[in-house]
Amino acid sequence: MRKLQDTADLFEVSNPEYKQLRQCRTASILLKSVWDMVIFVRTSIKDWMKTPWKQINVEQMDMELRRFAKEIKTLDKEIRTWDVYLGLESTVKNLITSLRAVNELQNPAVRKRHWLQLMSKTGVRFIMNEETVLGDLLALQLHKVEEEVKNIVDKAVKEMAIEKVLVEMNHTWSTMQFSYEKHQSTGTPLLKSDENLIETLEDNQASIIYFTYSPYVKPRSKILFDKVSLALSLMVLILLKSPNWTHFSFSIMDVPDHLEVLQKQTLHGMLWSSKLGMVEPWVGQALVVPI
Repeated sequence: MRKLQDTADLFEVSNPEYKQLRQCRTASILLKSVWDMVIFVRTSIKDWMKTPWKQINVEQMDMELRRFAKEIKTLDKEIRTWDVYLGLESTVKNLITSLRAVNELQNPAVRKRHWLQLMSKTGVRFIMNEETVLGDLLALQLHKVEEEVKNIVDKAVKEMAIEKVLVEMNHTWSTMQFSYEKHQSTGTPLLKSDENLIETLEDNQASIIYFTYSPYVKPRSKILFDKVSLALSLMVLILLKSPNWTHFSFSIMDVPDHLEVLQKQTLHGMLWSSKLGMVEPWVGQALVVPI
């Protein structure tokens, strides 16, 4: 272009402006700058894709992406309408959103069933194991289902809280035992009232009733919780009323017919016929059933 200007001066003709050529040179410089940024960002993301699921450092990646976003905004304003710029900006924003979802999914409350729910929402399936990498998760297009991810994780956390209470309850009842005392006249083992035991029963029953109405419990478990609640109510009633029935039995001990009716139809009769032994394992079984 400089040579053409010198030639024009030699023949004393007006110098052409070469406006389009200058625009082309400017556009080439801008295009190189934006594609340099694209290659740099894509290379970084490509390396992250191979990161194993449990080794994903969301915080560090998020910091890097935000740094990329700032550098992208330093590019010339003229290219901000170009498709390549818009695509690069969209890639970084979507990845930031996806990493927020990944961070949510790293919650230990998330189990296999929750992953299956997420796969069902996105229509993308893969095997979730130790070999799963970030690329597998990003294939779910988590930036499009961020709200669904939050709902699933929230559900998982609530379920884990219920499970924790049930495990503690099961541990309590696997170590706690009923106290018995012998009837003075007959020597029959009678359940001994225990305030601590009654308080524990009532607390557990309150928890079970709360779980029964929880939206995070499946109908099958709700039916089981109803049975456990009934069993706990029965045991509380037995512990509270057992002394009364014991005193009442003194007045009818010599009447065989009345004694037989009492054994069959009353709570104290359940103790005498050893039916309480059926209640204890029933409760234990109910507490360990998964939600």
